[in-house]
Amino acid sequence: MASPPGLDPQELAENIDVQFGTPISNGILLEYKAALSANSKASAEDLDALNVRYQGKLDATAKRGIKITVDHVDLGVSLAVGKGLAERLPKIWNRVYT
Repeated sequence: MASPPGLDPQELAENIDVQFGTPISNGILLEYKAALSANSKASAEDLDALNVRYQGKLDATAKRGIKITVDHVDLGVSLAVGKGLAERLPKIWNRVYT
């Protein structure tokens, strides 16, 4: 897929950040770390069960959210163009990968 006119694909890659997940994902990660700390002397089987339980929770929340950050200043474009890129990225991604 071609990059927007006048924008270098390498610059786009360096100045657009995409993170999957939601604030709920962050909460689950904190909960998971606390559970690991509390079970630091658990058996391998118990740790595997803990990992499976939290991986399912993380997978479920990660599929519900996406955060896109476009550094329009470093790209040398206006705020409006940066917002347009952020809004179009999920649609482009969906079209390319489905």
